[in-house]
Amino acid sequence: MPLNCISIGVEFKGEMILGMVYNPHMNELFFAEKGEGATLNGQAIKVSAETDVMKSCLVTGFPYTYIQQNNGPIEVFERFVREGVPVRRLGAAAIDLCWVAAAFRWILRA
Repeated sequence: MPLNCISIGVEFKGEMILGMVYNPHMNELFFAEKGEGATLNGQAIKVSAETDVMKSCLVTGFPYTYIQQNNGPIEVFERFVREGVPVRRLGAAAIDLCWVAAAFRWILRA
């Protein structure tokens, strides 16, 4: 299943300043610099202004540790599912997060 990516973050003096995610299967290069926004293949992207979680689509992954923790990721995930929030779990968290921002750009172009 071609859902993987290369992700690199740059931290300077304890602060994240740059991030890059490359999806080789679709030739997508996501780049962000602190204070400068994010791009997909050089074109600006951003998430929508929607704040109501019930109007969202949840994309998630689960950590390898803390899976049995009280009020941990499984319980939180279950609450969203029981409320009827759509869920996608694709397998590459970094590209999932990038696609959230890119989806808003794709919607604007449609």
